[in-house]
Amino acid sequence: MAHSLNSPSSFSRRRGCPGSARMEKDVPDKENPAAALGTAAHALGEKCLLTREQPHKYMGRKFGEFKHPDGEIEEFIVDGEMADNVQIYVDYCRSLHEGDSSIEQKFNLPFLGKDEKGTADFATLQHSAKILHVVDYKNGVGYVDAFENIQGLCYGLGAAANYEDKSWDTLRITIVQPRAYGKDPVRSWDVPRNELMDWKMDLAEAAEKTRDPNAPLIPGSHCGWCKAKQCKVRANGIQKDTRMDFESPNSQPVNPDLLSDDEMFDIVFNKIPIIKQWCSSMLDYAQLRAEEKNPIPGTKLVPTRASRKWKDLDKAEAFFKAFEGAYERKFKTAPQMEKLLGKKAFAQYESEYVEKKSTGVTLAQDTDARVDAKPIGESEFGAVKLQDYTESKSSTTVAPVNLFG
Repeated sequence: MAHSLNSPSSFSRRRGCPGSARMEKDVPDKENPAAALGTAAHALGEKCLLTREQPHKYMGRKFGEFKHPDGEIEEFIVDGEMADNVQIYVDYCRSLHEGDSSIEQKFNLPFLGKDEKGTADFATLQHSAKILHVVDYKNGVGYVDAFENIQGLCYGLGAAANYEDKSWDTLRITIVQPRAYGKDPVRSWDVPRNELMDWKMDLAEAAEKTRDPNAPLIPGSHCGWCKAKQCKVRANGIQKDTRMDFESPNSQPVNPDLLSDDEMFDIVFNKIPIIKQWCSSMLDYAQLRAEEKNPIPGTKLVPTRASRKWKDLDKAEAFFKAFEGAYERKFKTAPQMEKLLGKKAFAQYESEYVEKKSTGVTLAQDTDARVDAKPIGESEFGAVKLQDYTESKSSTTVAPVNLFG
């Protein structure tokens, strides 16, 4: 189901770029396997909260599916990993329940616009602590911060109106995200009740800006989630970041030697992810245009590489099963077995049967939860000096670094 233009899930983007509402107006939502898996996990959590049962009871049960473009149906079966993750969410919600709770309740959000609504995963009034809780379960691995989380705040303001005549002092927005690497799976942001009106006015003002036909387009990190793939302001921002001229076929990205350390850090960790998303979204947009029989001039659809499949699986199996080697059984990998059993169940066998061995190193911010890797360049290949690199460039023509590679 398509979200409304000023839905809570999109409003952080609207607040950052009011013009995105205009740009996304006629662009349909496109579901993906990760989102469908998240929907299945949400359904499991809702079921358990309503029935007071544990997620592991539903191991092996189907809770959703996704239809791929080639027609293949991917089913989402509750395994140990999903059950473990949802258990964290269910346990947290149950720890707050004091008899005044709502599960998957749709709240009216008039400050976002006429008929705007939002469905909160879980809301409850903890009378003993005078805290109104709104809990949002996230199944993705990309870290979602609870602090000033606009989506959660929208749900919270809806819940606050619903519990307006009750006694409470604080609205607590909580994100439960078990799959976020190296982070606390449960994190919260508290908003004093007397500050909620200021936030409500802030969001109402932002919503009003989206209704302006000339609302400005403002590039930023929110562009990574925008469906308006053809946005020229976004493209102009990328041209500025890479210092390229898209009109010139010979234009090259900026040489990294010309950048300061701060500029390089910003490009590597902030700009490149957005550039990659933009490149991917442009390809998706061109593909969608062609599929809707409105291809970009000079383009066409062609068949993908054909894969061979059985015309009739039962008939083929009946014929070929007599051949030696027709059946092949492959033992699951350690991560696959952990997913099947769940982290807690698998952990009791891990020390005896599993070893952890890194195949290399990768660049990360120094705030990353992973431990520092030992330098390998000097011990195995001799020290690699940046001076050697720059000197070799002075005598040899070196192709500029391709930020789009």
